[in-house]
Amino acid sequence: MTIERFYFDAPKQLFAYWQSMAADGSVPAKRNLDPARIPKLLPFVWLCARDPERDTFVYNLAGEVIRGTLNRPIRGRSLDQIFNMEWSKRLNDRYRRVCEGPAMYHSYGGVYVVSEKHGVGERIILPLTGADGRVDHVLGLTYYLLHEKQTAPEAVLNAGSEERGEFVPLPMSATIAK
Repeated sequence: MTIERFYFDAPKQLFAYWQSMAADGSVPAKRNLDPARIPKLLPFVWLCARDPERDTFVYNLAGEVIRGTLNRPIRGRSLDQIFNMEWSKRLNDRYRRVCEGPAMYHSYGGVYVVSEKHGVGERIILPLTGADGRVDHVLGLTYYLLHEKQTAPEAVLNAGSEERGEFVPLPMSATIAK
């Protein structure tokens, strides 16, 4: 399978890095995540772990662009502590589906419609395994353009404030189109 869905380089680079984390083609382990290998992506990256007791996800990491866009503390907080009930449920379902697939979630358009800031961008969410080998983490990247619409591809601009997303099953042999 070839992934030809990316509009910006940042999501494409994170997907390539994610694949490189598991040489055997399995879902990569969180312990193999090395931020030093993706320094330019870090401002846009976030990581969540599933809390099965509370049936939610908790943010372990959020880059400076993510923190600045949401304009509130994120690390160590669950979805329901950051977002309203509707968005918390929507995101929880999305992250759970990524883990259970395993699947990649890919979206573009208005990727931050729940914050006070509006703009366009692209988001990917990828599964990771935890210490016990279960797929219970998600690694995400949200590349967001605020007031830079002239640099966004036409498909992203045409989505407007709507976030257009889809789940893509992830055969571990997936590759990226050049």
